Amino acid sequence: MDCYGFNKNNIENNIILRGLDKMPVGFFIYRAHAGEEILYANTAVLKLFECDTFNEFLEITGGSFKGVVYPDDYENVEKDINRQIGNNPGNFDHINFRIRTKGGKVEYIEDYGYYVNEPDIGPIFYVFIIMAYAHLDSLTHLPNRGYFFELAEEKQSNIYKDGGQTVMISFNLIGMKGYNGRYGYAEGDKLLIGFSNILRKKFGNGCCARFGENHFFAFSEESNIENKLDSIINEFKTINDGRSLPLRIGLVKYDPELSITTLCYRAQLAGESKGEVYASGYVWFDLKLAEKSKKVEYIISNIDKAISEGWIKIYTQPVMRALTGELCNCEALARWIDPVYGMISPGEFIPVLEANGLSYKLDIYVIRRVVELQQNRSSRGELVIPISVNISRADFDVCDPVEILISEMDSHDVRRNYICVEITETSLINDNDVVKMAIERFHDEGIEVWMDDFGSGYSSLNILKEFDFDEIKIDMIFLRNFNEKSKKIIRDTVHMAKNLGIHVLAEGVETQEQLDFLKSVGCEKIQGYYFGKPQSIADTVRTIREQNIQIESRETAEFYKLTGCVDIISDTPLALVLYSEDDFNIVYNNLKFEDALVKLGYSKESTMNDFLNNSKNIVGRKFLNLVKKAVASREAEHMALNYEGNYFDVSFKLIAQSRQDTMFFVNLDKIYYDSEKELAERKLQVFRALAEAFDSIYLVDYVNDCRTIVSSSIPLENENDVFYGLQQFYDNYKIRRLHVEDHERWYASVTREGIKQRLLNAKRGYFSDVYRVKNDDGSYMSIEVLVIAYSKYENEKYIVCIRAAGNKMIERDAEKDETKISKSVLWESFVNESNLKIFWKDKNRRFVGGSRSFIEYYDFKTEKDFVGKTDEELGWHIDDSQFKNDELSVIEKGNLIINSPGQNIVDGVIHYITANKFPIYENGDIIGLVGYAIDVDKDIEDDRILRNSVIDPITGMMNNRGMQDALALLDDNYRTNCEDYVYALIRIDGYRDIKADYGDELAKEFMRKCAEILRQNIDERATLSRLYACEFAVIGKCSKDYLLEDNILNAVRLLKNVKEIEGRSCITHVKYGITHGSNSDSISEVVSDVREKLQNCNEHELGLLKKNERMMIDLFADIPMPYVVMHVILDETGNKAVDMVYKFVNRKYCELINYSEEELINSNYLEKFPYTTPEILEFAYRASKGEYVHGNAYDAAIGRYARCVVAPTSESGCVAWLLYLSDSDIK
Repeated sequence: MDCYGFNKNNIENNIILRGLDKMPVGFFIYRAHAGEEILYANTAVLKLFECDTFNEFLEITGGSFKGVVYPDDYENVEKDINRQIGNNPGNFDHINFRIRTKGGKVEYIEDYGYYVNEPDIGPIFYVFIIMAYAHLDSLTHLPNRGYFFELAEEKQSNIYKDGGQTVMISFNLIGMKGYNGRYGYAEGDKLLIGFSNILRKKFGNGCCARFGENHFFAFSEESNIENKLDSIINEFKTINDGRSLPLRIGLVKYDPELSITTLCYRAQLAGESKGEVYASGYVWFDLKLAEKSKKVEYIISNIDKAISEGWIKIYTQPVMRALTGELCNCEALARWIDPVYGMISPGEFIPVLEANGLSYKLDIYVIRRVVELQQNRSSRGELVIPISVNISRADFDVCDPVEILISEMDSHDVRRNYICVEITETSLINDNDVVKMAIERFHDEGIEVWMDDFGSGYSSLNILKEFDFDEIKIDMIFLRNFNEKSKKIIRDTVHMAKNLGIHVLAEGVETQEQLDFLKSVGCEKIQGYYFGKPQSIADTVRTIREQNIQIESRETAEFYKLTGCVDIISDTPLALVLYSEDDFNIVYNNLKFEDALVKLGYSKESTMNDFLNNSKNIVGRKFLNLVKKAVASREAEHMALNYEGNYFDVSFKLIAQSRQDTMFFVNLDKIYYDSEKELAERKLQVFRALAEAFDSIYLVDYVNDCRTIVSSSIPLENENDVFYGLQQFYDNYKIRRLHVEDHERWYASVTREGIKQRLLNAKRGYFSDVYRVKNDDGSYMSIEVLVIAYSKYENEKYIVCIRAAGNKMIERDAEKDETKISKSVLWESFVNESNLKIFWKDKNRRFVGGSRSFIEYYDFKTEKDFVGKTDEELGWHIDDSQFKNDELSVIEKGNLIINSPGQNIVDGVIHYITANKFPIYENGDIIGLVGYAIDVDKDIEDDRILRNSVIDPITGMMNNRGMQDALALLDDNYRTNCEDYVYALIRIDGYRDIKADYGDELAKEFMRKCAEILRQNIDERATLSRLYACEFAVIGKCSKDYLLEDNILNAVRLLKNVKEIEGRSCITHVKYGITHGSNSDSISEVVSDVREKLQNCNEHELGLLKKNERMMIDLFADIPMPYVVMHVILDETGNKAVDMVYKFVNRKYCELINYSEEELINSNYLEKFPYTTPEILEFAYRASKGEYVHGNAYDAAIGRYARCVVAPTSESGCVAWLLYLSDSDIK
């Protein structure tokens, strides 16, 4: 016997397929007769049972199949196998049971068995086993709703065909919520598990299920059923040491004309007919109950028709931003307008669909309609309103809502932030892991998840702890009973949510009083009839336009998202202040802030914004300077205010910033002083008067060579900071900020000896002067500098005070120097005689003139050919945006542009140039720019400038030209010396959205962040380049020392995790393609190959597929049943499958259709088998959108009808087919 058993050498090659031991899934073989001896088990089975060797496995199982099965399940398992094999001429069985591992753990598995009578050894079973958690309830490990429907449909139908009669049974544990409240959730779970074990023992694993919370179902043969139910009731009474609950049980006989969903509903309805009786018992469904259930059964039976016929309409209700009154979201709501019943209320049909596992049909329909709506608005260039869609917990039992939503959005090219997901709080009580994982996946894809109806359940706080929600919607029940108690609950909820970083929306708002209160406590979003009722999309848009409501932009949404994180519930005076274009606007303040303003001399009747927008005096300027400091430091910045003896500490802290606006959190605290410090206070008053008159005050000490900040309006200068090195500071200040004509005067006033001399000349202990200083925008302003001797006892210490001087300047007439050359003559000679291509432009970037060399280079006939035009109008640049941004930087900020690389088209030929540009000043203001261009190839041989021509100015990587050069060199080396190389492209698609939402500068910062990730993670021996937008290339030699492909894949994973840039949220979708020089016969083929791989990349699977490599998909690669993976080809609309491409086939499938693997892989299904039925493609389409499909269809490949399961795979656009074949399936 070898290490895996199976000592029958004469049959080994006939039974054990080559490579079986390497399968990642369990496979074993056992005899079908008495004793059920185990003949073989692969490594995966040993791992499943926690065994190291086959002998260990034989020891814990007794070497038989009976020992494999959990003892309590064995009897029912044997019955199931015998019944399925007996009813199935194909000799297949599919069952569930438990196992116990060597370590004592109980696991739940699915068993796919195949009965064969081998001539040499007799009847045996080939068994493939997998973990069954995908089909099981996470708590009790009973089948979940979707799987139960499948089992019940098949098993009850078979029993009925054999002449038997079954019943469907509903179990409801009465008072489960109260039980959890009294004993805790751990005890509640223990009770549910105990009850599930009773059902499992009475009915078997595959005949009972938990539908969530306290609802269980089972089916059984009718004979002796009431005795069985009495036994269950009695046993349940004694569970948990008698701490049990009554059972409400309903029964209905199986009817082949009714769906399993309807049978379950009827059984549940029968149980609920017991009313409020708090005692265990059961009720049979009868005709009287059938009459009551008509409308419910109509809903169940007609949901598909209602969707296909358009009876279900999508309505939307607006959601408003509390601080701005702008429309920030809408919620998608379904309305059923029925030809028989008229308007069916959502309160009627939604609970019915959820209770019967059909809500997924409605939710998928709503998702698809909303995605189409968002696509239409986006394609028309309209501002897209984010819409929330509801997903039920029950959806996860039947399909994958995450995959469905993502697939729909991708196929319609809809951005992730256009849709968010709502999950109701009450659906989160059970099966936490399923929803947790879904929320995590939504977040990974960049989709927000909100908790709907917060406060409607019994465990709101616990749910916030367990689940990672982006936003909570406060249930409208708190506003229906709008009293002090509900106000306190809402206030505390908002306070708690903000501390947890969760945003808050209140629904059900109907009055001004409710709105005012919600705004006062910091609720960010408002939904309710006060702003609009749910109505059709067209009516919602019309209402918005009629009311002149603005739609919030993406950048504004991010701005107020950050603002909304601030908790404004406080006992101190505070406000939210919006700063835009040197203007302050108080968007929120509390009452204490108003009271503080009154003490500062502003009446409640006056406009409170006047307090801040008073720029005519020094106080107003101080506010502006305080703002600049707060922006630079990103910390709270303080200053003191005095009004009639009332002193206040004012602090500004930046909390949100966009291109246009900045939001500050402002505190206004009164400062109290001891009367004992009256003398010191009088001295302080003198200083405060001085401080209010000047923007900045310094104590300059030449003995210790330092200056101390007394007060300052300059960013990054804080009170009491000490800086050393006076002469170096003033020298740098002269170079960086001072107008050139003021340099000499400045230097004479700040040197050690210069100050002494000026004070001596002034004969009064102080002097003042005015200088021109460059602003951040490049213009010049005048400042007054007052220098005061600090003390006659302390030499060489001075107080230096600085403030804006308006337009006051000291006029000085320069003496004429006859020896100087006229500036105009110098300029004329420079323009006409030099070989520099000089040009100059006005403030609007229109050409004013150009040098002789400039005109000749661009082949202009006269200046009229270009004067008055912009670069864009001339159309001579490859990329206009780069030159435009450079020039705006010069004109708006006074920056210098040195050797900025680019390309020009001259006479149809691309020329690589570098441009240099400088501002033109007049009276201190920028009136235009002057520049000159250098043709890199013709004009110079400077290595530094040549290098700049291949360097991307944004990221510092090589540019497209540099990449082409590097690729050509490596490809030539490969063709010559056979040294292979790797070429990869990486595209980050979030760039364009960031540029659209936040502007060009932030998009460039995003590029730089992505470039830095690549630099840090890719070996320095490789060449990195940015091609365009946010597409990068990586090129490097293949080496044994490092795996460049691994570097690239690691970098891609990190790039996918970029979720924010400078505080703004962003979504990154990364695609990549990797190839080798050896994969192609020429450099052009290398480029085409990597482009093709980039286009076909699935970002969810970060594996590297080499040339001609087939895909290996999940665990089912070698199962002992026909198994296929297909890539689904969709039509232009993306709403219909038109063909499929084989991506994987197993041996069983190849043997079944008599084709080899090589003949099938990458071939089109319909080309080989054109006479298939439409159901095949329909099943494929549904599965490609995330649905699990079970059905019968004619498959031309096998020439017969077959039962099949079609499921989505982790490979985007691919679906997996598992075929169940038997003679009874043939029509």
